[in-house]
Amino acid sequence: MAYTYLAEYNSGAVVPEHMKYSDSPTFAEMYEKWKKYRKSLKNQISDSTWRNYEIAFHHFSELHDRKFISIRTNDLQQCLNAYNHKWQTHLCFTYGQRRSK
Repeated sequence: MAYTYLAEYNSGAVVPEHMKYSDSPTFAEMYEKWKKYRKSLKNQISDSTWRNYEIAFHHFSELHDRKFISIRTNDLQQCLNAYNHKWQTHLCFTYGQRRSK
């Protein structure tokens, strides 16, 4: 364990235990880094897939300014639940309008 820790330290890579909380990226910053990385790969994805990624990212807007390391599964689940509730409300409203015509 100590050798692994020392090897990480000597490699110049950021050792998670040494990273300051203030230096850690936000959810939005991580997404932007991931997009840049994904676009650099040889196998490109379609424009519609990128649109879907952007839509999904928007659903997590409550987390955009949060430090990535502070986000827990419960935070993600709350965003998904809120989206699911909005979608179900939209479907009920749309279905109700169609039935009343």
